[in-house]
Amino acid sequence: MLLGVVVAHASLHFPQISAVILNGGFMLPTRVQRLLEQHADSAALLDQLEVARSSAVTPLMFEHQLIDEAVAQRKHIGICVDNDRNNEPATGPRRISTDDSEVAVFVVPTNEEWQIARETLGVVST
Repeated sequence: MLLGVVVAHASLHFPQISAVILNGGFMLPTRVQRLLEQHADSAALLDQLEVARSSAVTPLMFEHQLIDEAVAQRKHIGICVDNDRNNEPATGPRRISTDDSEVAVFVVPTNEEWQIARETLGVVST
């Protein structure tokens, strides 16, 4: 179907396409990629996008941020996680680091889907 859309866009007998939205995490065939590159100025399209940065930080994002900062500053993060504490059921905020860890690490359970929906609503409502 995508190939047909791109070919129609290149045709002189059809109106110009204003958008093609791809989702699903699949790879496009090489021929389709070439057609898209020939008929779309991706750099110009990216310049026109306004992407709001979310203030929500997932645990994985936080971990990567800490590691990146530690590597950049040639420092040790100083976190020692207690596996038993970390595997306890989430009944509320709790410490998951060991008592002798240089950094105290706490887990605060949250409904991430609700938080994302709330922030999305804030962005589209403005």
